[in-house]
This record gives sequence, structure tokens and C-alpha cells, in this order.
Amino acid sequence: MIKTAATNNNLDINNILSKYSYQVPRYTSYPTAPHFSDNITEKDNRKLISDIKPNSSISLYFHIPFCEKMCWYCGCATRITQRYSPVENYIHLLAREIRQVKSLLADNITVSHIHFGGGTPTILSPKDTDYLFKIIRENFTIQDDAEIAIEGDPRNITAEKTKSYKDNGVNRMSFGVQDFDIKVQEAINRVQPFEVVYDAIKNCRDSGIDAINIDLIYGLPFQNLKNFERGVNYALLLKPSRIALFGYAHVPWMKKHMKMIDESALPDTNLRLELFEKATEILLENNYKKIGLDHFVREDDSMYQSYINNKLHRNFQGYTTDSAKNLIGLGITSISQFEDGFMQNLTSIKKYEERLLNKELPTNRGIIISKNDKIQRDIIEKIMCNYEVNLNNVIKDWDISIDNIFQNTELLNDLIKDKVISMDNNIITINKDMYPLVRIVASIFDEYFTASEKRHSSAV
Repeated sequence: MIKTAATNNNLDINNILSKYSYQVPRYTSYPTAPHFSDNITEKDNRKLISDIKPNSSISLYFHIPFCEKMCWYCGCATRITQRYSPVENYIHLLAREIRQVKSLLADNITVSHIHFGGGTPTILSPKDTDYLFKIIRENFTIQDDAEIAIEGDPRNITAEKTKSYKDNGVNRMSFGVQDFDIKVQEAINRVQPFEVVYDAIKNCRDSGIDAINIDLIYGLPFQNLKNFERGVNYALLLKPSRIALFGYAHVPWMKKHMKMIDESALPDTNLRLELFEKATEILLENNYKKIGLDHFVREDDSMYQSYINNKLHRNFQGYTTDSAKNLIGLGITSISQFEDGFMQNLTSIKKYEERLLNKELPTNRGIIISKNDKIQRDIIEKIMCNYEVNLNNVIKDWDISIDNIFQNTELLNDLIKDKVISMDNNIITINKDMYPLVRIVASIFDEYFTASEKRHSSAV
């Protein structure tokens, strides 16, 4: 449980955390997605892809938007289907997009990371998984040490599927477990007993996929310290390489299905903090290392090695070991991250298909970023990954004045006054008790953000 009035110069830590518990971006990009423009064209997207330097490495993200059932907590772009034919058709559309992207790339581009997200990527049949990987390998050169990861639903994992993943080079599986308590599961429309998760992970390991991630969510309806502690211990029994501990973002004005959740059963701010703190305590006691805002990893995991060597990064998949400067997103709603901008695909499958059949990229919106955007992106990523940023290095690397860095000096001064951060010789460090406010600290450098915005999740 969070201690109050005993540390941090006798400040009431809970009160400070609550004071800054307003909606703020997760900073998986900068500028963040709400600031993308509809004025960006397909021509802009083509140029960003064509401008990727020869002999460089890229990452690929594939969005599989289909689910068999809606989870009421979900903030992802999904399509519910009981039929498989829309999924099969979509895979052939992805193949078209892959070929179009490939035709724009310079020579000798290699792929260092591949990530399949959703929706539910594990909804694919082994046949379609094999077909998709065949197309990928025909068009891209995948590095021998590339990480290839798939987000999975334990409820549709089979031994046949995990064998297909292994045969196609998949070396990491990430399972959205969220919570093991049956009452919580029923309240979010995601019932999956421990045995189902156990069998899914066993199938992966039996097939030779040993790197396993588990996602847990705190702040869900009917969670309390007792049942959530039990759930964390259940997760530990599965011995995952990584555990992500995400805070539930209740945004029913954006995601209508969240209205199915009983708001009166949601934990309040103080309980959310206690849930996170208790889970953190348990994970640290079991030799997991805390990384950034919400990740806990074993010492032998590649993410920990990246962290201790100051090589950790953050993108639309969250914290990552991926150091490629360009990430190309394929599939509806997917976002590409380039050195000079961001591009997002269309959200409609029908329009996505029309564009591809017309031999056009399915561009929907995006942003071309300025030098100042790149500077702020650099600073924000360092804060999000390391809880600290040395502005002297930023000034030197970008040849700028420190006066051009801060976007919200009033917030900066408030955070220093409240001992959320310290600033010494232009080095900003977040005080350990205040790590949950890392996104608030990052917002000091966000010229687009105002605290009155109502399109983000709460900072705590």
C-alpha cells in the first residue's frame, strides 16, 4: 500500500498523485494520434516510405482487427465476427498492401521486428498464418535475430496454431489475460479460467516459443487488493518473461461498448494506486525488474538489457527493444512511424479494399513533423523510458537553446514545488514515489496538449 506523510519530505503522496490525476496522453508517439491531420495525402505516405534510406532496417506492424466476441474494457480497433470468411478475405488484402509497400522501398531494406496486433491475431487459421508469412518473406528480408511477436487470445490457441507460429519464426507470444478473478472477468465480458491460459502457454512452450508476455489490467470493475493480489500470483505461476501492468482507461464517450461496464464497480483513484502498488511490490519481490511506466521483466529478457544500456524505446506497441527509426503499419487503422512523420491507414475495411484494388496506399490521416517536434519527441521518449532526461545532451545534440525546450513552465514549476521532479544542472529526474506521474512530467514538453482535453486516460 502507498505510504503517506512518511516519505518525500513528509508530503502526502496520495494527495499529490490525486492532484495530477487528470487525462493525459500515453505518449506512444509524439505528436500524439489525436493531432494527426486529414489533410495528409496518399502521396505524402508514398514519399515517407520511399525516403527510407537504403541498407537500413525497418519494423513491420500488422493489424488483425477481428475478434469473436467484444471485451467491454477494450480500447483497440476491432470488428466482431462469427464467420471466418471476412478474416480470410482480409488476409488477401494485407498481401496486396505488403506488395505495394515493398514496391516503394529502397534496396537492401531489412526487417528487425515484426509485431501482430489486433483485434485478435490468433484468430487466423494455421493455413492463413502460413500464407501471410509466405507473402511477408517473399517481399522482405527478415534479419536472423529479428523479434517476431504475436498478441494472442488464450481462448483460441491450439497446438496446431503454435506449431505454425514456431515454423514461421515467431519467437514471442503476448497474452491479454487482464485478470484471473471470475467476477471481474464476467464484468468485462472476458471469461477465461486459469486452466485455459495455462494450456495456451504450455502449447507455446511445447512448440519451442519460450518468450511469453502477460498483460494484466488494474482498475477493472470489482477488483480489490485481495483478488488482484491473487491474480498477480497466478500470473507468476506461469513464469512469463514480461508482465505488463496497464491501467484501465474508461472512455465510454470514445468506446461505446464500455457503457456495458458498471461504473459504480470501478475502483476509485486511491484503490487504483493501491492495486498498482501491491502488484509492483509482489513482482519486485519475485525478481522482476520494473521498466518504464508499466512493464516488469526478468533479468534475462532482452527488454531489461535494453533498459540498463539506455537503449529502450517506446512506440505504438508500448515499450520496445526495437531501435529501427521507421515502423510501417499494415492493415486498417495501423499507424506507421517514420523519421519525418506518422501515417495512419483507413478505418473502414470497405474503403481499405477499394484503395488497394485501385493500387493506392490506404492512407487516412497523418502528420509531417518539424524539427521542434523531433526534439520534443526525443525528450518525451527519454522521460517515458528512463524517468530522467539530461537536457544538456538535448541542447548539444540538436544545437538549440534551453529556452526553446519547455512548453509548459507553469507545470514545470508546480512539479518541482510538489517534489514530483527535481531539476539540477538541467537534468530532470522524477522522484521515485512519483513514477506513476511520468506521463504528467512528459506533458511539460508537449506543445499540443492542454489539461482540458477529454480524449485520454487518467494519469493514475
